[in-house]
Amino acid sequence: MAMMACNNTRPRKLSLPCRTRTFQALILSTAVFLAASTAVVVGKEPQPPSSSGGGCHYRFELTHVDANLNLTSDELMRRAYDRSRLRAASLAAYSDGRHEGRVSIPDASYIITFYLGNQRPEDNISAVVDTGSDIFWTTEKECSRSKTRSMLPCCSPKCEQRASCGCGRSELKAEAEKETKCTYAIIYGGNANDSTAGVMYEDKLTIVAVASKAVPSSQSFKEVAIGCSTSATLKFKDPSIKGVFGLGRSATSLPRQLNFSKFSYCLSSYQEPDLPSYLLLTAAPDMATGAVGGGAAVATTALQPNSDYKTLYFVHLQNISIGGTRFPAVSTKSGGNMFVDTGASFTRLEGTVFAKLVTELDRIMKERKYVKEQPGRNNGQICYSPPSTAADESSKLPDMVLHFADSANMVLPWDSYLWKTTSKLCLAIYKSNIKGGISVLGNFQMQNTHMLLDTGNEKLSFVRADCSKVI
Repeated sequence: MAMMACNNTRPRKLSLPCRTRTFQALILSTAVFLAASTAVVVGKEPQPPSSSGGGCHYRFELTHVDANLNLTSDELMRRAYDRSRLRAASLAAYSDGRHEGRVSIPDASYIITFYLGNQRPEDNISAVVDTGSDIFWTTEKECSRSKTRSMLPCCSPKCEQRASCGCGRSELKAEAEKETKCTYAIIYGGNANDSTAGVMYEDKLTIVAVASKAVPSSQSFKEVAIGCSTSATLKFKDPSIKGVFGLGRSATSLPRQLNFSKFSYCLSSYQEPDLPSYLLLTAAPDMATGAVGGGAAVATTALQPNSDYKTLYFVHLQNISIGGTRFPAVSTKSGGNMFVDTGASFTRLEGTVFAKLVTELDRIMKERKYVKEQPGRNNGQICYSPPSTAADESSKLPDMVLHFADSANMVLPWDSYLWKTTSKLCLAIYKSNIKGGISVLGNFQMQNTHMLLDTGNEKLSFVRADCSKVI
């Protein structure tokens, strides 16, 4: 569901003070929510909070692309692997040293649903949630259904091409160019066959829960810059997906547009794709930890700039440990060495680090009598089969730990780095083919972990969680 929390009364799990006048009328209804834990704000149109916050947060439900398909574990893995290969090839092309105008093709794993302007909820649009993309765009066909949109001027601060618009050269020149339309073009992975281009508009954005609900809950935001694609060759495997919901660092991403200094997300288990996942836009001073059980501690590491990839969320991976062995990651000259990517299914590690991981995992699996299969049998995937007489030993496999800077350790249980099918266990981590020693933290490894990106303080926080219950 879409939930807005903004209160002066302490809730059961999360306290977020709100001082903005825009939300005063909602305090009474929110108090009812806090007492009953069921109320939903529907159809409101608050202005975004100021850049200094205001304490309010919004929760939006995400749907896994494989939800409601009744797929087996083997089928789920094959689909995720196919999506991941496309993303990996795109990322490799993205790293060819000519980055302008290029992003990687988003792996359509988690979907958000919305509609524009005066459209009806039944006219909902689905888009990929992607921290590796900046522009929020959909097709011109979807955009044109709204009668309230207005063209974004080239000189608008929200227009990425503003620097080339000549704004302010002279009073008359600037006045004329204010009316020039703002256009955009994205080439995914350097391949002109995977691209989108169009015109930027401003319109009201309403984010809804899920399309199957008869009366979906919603939350609206005004004057959001939206790319309306008039020329798109990028095709998603799922034809119902009509664009990208960009959460990157640029001024055109949704968090930046709405002046949210923080946003977080919590992705439920791949093996249970029907469970909901959540995206939270927030200006709260603390991480929302309503889903955390057992007193788990929140870990925090600094976001590290990377001069080659300025719009991605990079951190510094220092070491990896598994089965009692710890080995170092590879640093980069350009800054952070791993970026956080909801648009990639699987983590990809720099080549030498990946080789060390496989060597250690081979030892661990051999000790447990698993037999390593030939890569050719699994499309290059690394898989291990148990001997027919052996009991299932997977529950006894060790955790893997990603050691980030600032002593922030991400603990991955065995089922967050291995995929269990009906007959084998396959490594859900791959070798990175991105130049410059770059690794990628994929969404499979982030499942059941609440991730908070705090751009105001340049920090990433995370904690193990039951993502289907996050608030």
